Amino acid sequence: MKPERFASKMLLSALLAAVIVAPHASHASVIGLGAFSGSATVINFDTLSGSEAIGTGEPITTQYAGQGVTFGNAAATANTLLGSSIPASSAPNVAFVEQGSGQGSMPPLSLFFSVPVSRVGMDFGSSQGSFFTMAAYDSSDTLIETHDFVGSGAAIGLAGFAGLEETTPIARVELSYHPNSNPSISFNFAIDNLRFDQIPAN
Repeated sequence: MKPERFASKMLLSALLAAVIVAPHASHASVIGLGAFSGSATVINFDTLSGSEAIGTGEPITTQYAGQGVTFGNAAATANTLLGSSIPASSAPNVAFVEQGSGQGSMPPLSLFFSVPVSRVGMDFGSSQGSFFTMAAYDSSDTLIETHDFVGSGAAIGLAGFAGLEETTPIARVELSYHPNSNPSISFNFAIDNLRFDQIPAN
């Protein structure tokens, strides 16, 4: 067999093997506020008993179970002080998430969805020189997508909107905030106006 023909056959075999064994990659994209449907669920934390003192407001856990989401794995409380420092927040409350104030690595805040969702987003704010991370998981606890978001300058430090859209149904989202200088440690942060689009049942 001629070398050129042998090489062509080997290349074809390699390409076919790659098609067979390559994992299926779900479509994922970073989205803005305008990507959400008119029927998206929006949670602004404003009916909770908030406090100006950091970490002393009403703990946020299962209050929104009826709307399809619960919160866990990190301490989140209703706060009335920080909202004015985050441009897009709604008064009076934001959700303040305790992450150890940069003293080490803390578990992220987990959002558990009772019905799978296709889009998740929220306003966020925290310190300068840092970034906000969203990680989306499916119902089998498999990571679908993770993305880092950097906010713009605001009174709180940096603030912005973070959103993800997935073709694989999202069952859980984990949220965390990290300094650029040492991403292995965690910073406290705040979120508001959590929104998500549920996937209709067939």
